[in-house]
Amino acid sequence: MTQEELNEVLRLHKQWLESNGNKGKRADLRRADMRSADMKDAKLQNAYLYGAYLYGADLRGADMRGADMKDADMRGADMKDAKLQNAYLYGADMRGADMKDADMRGADMRSADMKGADMRGADMRGAHMRGAHMRGADMRGADMKDADMRDAYLKGTDMRGANLKGANLDYSAWPLWCGSFDVKCDIRLASQLAYHFCRLDCEDKEVVAAQNALITLANKFHRVEECGVLKPKPTLES
Repeated sequence: MTQEELNEVLRLHKQWLESNGNKGKRADLRRADMRSADMKDAKLQNAYLYGAYLYGADLRGADMRGADMKDADMRGADMKDAKLQNAYLYGADMRGADMKDADMRGADMRSADMKGADMRGADMRGAHMRGAHMRGADMRGADMKDADMRDAYLKGTDMRGANLKGANLDYSAWPLWCGSFDVKCDIRLASQLAYHFCRLDCEDKEVVAAQNALITLANKFHRVEECGVLKPKPTLES
């Protein structure tokens, strides 16, 4: 697709949006090849972008709310400040994409590949990211409140200062490096991490004392009935 052809599709789609479907035409860009296309500030609400090839495209500030972008290839795309609320991004390839400050509230990114993506300051409240691959992604300061991150792959993910209050991280891999420092959380996540710490089998007396001190919190873990209620360990002698 040439830039001129794309511009015409965008013009008609904007008309369709502004007339509530009475004029213009809904954009159908399913499987379209739009590598490196200029779509800055484009109006793409509810557009069909299923399987579209958007490698390296300029989508800064684009309005893609509710768009169907399942399996789209957006590797290296520039999506800074883009509006992606409730967009369907299931299985999309967003490796290395720039999504700084993007609005992805409620977006469906299940099984999406976001390795190495830059999502600093992005708003992902209530987003569905179950099974998403975020290895090496930069999510510093991102707002992921109430996000579903079950089974997400988080190795090497930098989440410093991110908001994870109400987020579900069951079966995900918690980053055990400085990338998980200063994460904002609630008692649900705090008690989950405390429970895992208390289940360590360590014979050091300081560790045992710390585990016993955390038992009340650890037993508030939301899966404690399934995993077992903890009891204080015998105090170890020097």
